[in-house]
Amino acid sequence: MKSIFPTTAFSICLILSGLHAADAVRIKTSVDNLAAQAIANNPEIDFLEGEIAAAKGGRRTAGQLSIPTTSVQGAPKRIGFDGAGSDNGVAWSLSVAQTFEWPGRLALRKAIADQQIDLANLGLDEFRAALAARLRTLAFRYQAAERNEEAALAAA
Repeated sequence: MKSIFPTTAFSICLILSGLHAADAVRIKTSVDNLAAQAIANNPEIDFLEGEIAAAKGGRRTAGQLSIPTTSVQGAPKRIGFDGAGSDNGVAWSLSVAQTFEWPGRLALRKAIADQQIDLANLGLDEFRAALAARLRTLAFRYQAAERNEEAALAAA
């Protein structure tokens, strides 16, 4: 599986560098607001939410009976008796097929789809928590480095 942290860390660094540029104006953003903003504007989270919505659509179809299929065939037919005479005509065939659903199969398919959606939601929540934790860590490191710089400048 492809790691998400390199792109996420890059976007966090861009956010933090934007804060450094806005330092002249002295806009202070709390770390929690910064984390919430990063989660709200993360394109990967939007993608994952779309995939979960698609899985929910698949769950709806998992509980439905399959649609019967029909087929019609026609072909010319020639009947002959000992060379004495022949008759021409058309032969038709019609067939209808329905998938056999054993008792409990639809309920089982729904349960499998539900668990896949629940698992996807848990994974999305885990990603949000990991992203927020990583952002908070980087923001606190940035704030600590900024304070160290201010202290070093004051001491100098």
